[in-house]
Amino acid sequence: MILRELESDEIIEEKEISNRLNYVIIDNLSLEKEFVVEVFSVCNRTDEVYSDVLEIAFNTKMLSVPEHNIDDLKIYPNPVNEIMNVTSGYNIEKIELYSKDGKRVLKMENINKSETQINMEAFSTGTYLLIITADRQTKALQIVKK
Repeated sequence: MILRELESDEIIEEKEISNRLNYVIIDNLSLEKEFVVEVFSVCNRTDEVYSDVLEIAFNTKMLSVPEHNIDDLKIYPNPVNEIMNVTSGYNIEKIELYSKDGKRVLKMENINKSETQINMEAFSTGTYLLIITADRQTKALQIVKK
């Protein structure tokens, strides 16, 4: 996987994706910029045989203006020590928590309540990505565990 900034054509990051993961989390991209991700498969490294390249363009313009897909979603406290509260104007369907290296460390399904709690006590100190699905809408938030 290669990430390039479109205007300067500068390579921002090159990363080999494990066959166990189907995603990559990229941090600290500049706001208001356009990028291209190139994804390809190494079919035979010795003979340098590669698949076709899939290019995906995206920008960080939307990231500079907070937009909320799920109305009235509240996560507190953040940073959290032990218990994190999640409340929404809709029934929360699913919650997933990912570590900074992209591993899913928690999955809660069929919650079907507008309020729930996440026990964060067992997790290591650090930054996590919290993905909440409610009313068939998804929102991703950064969570800090003290």
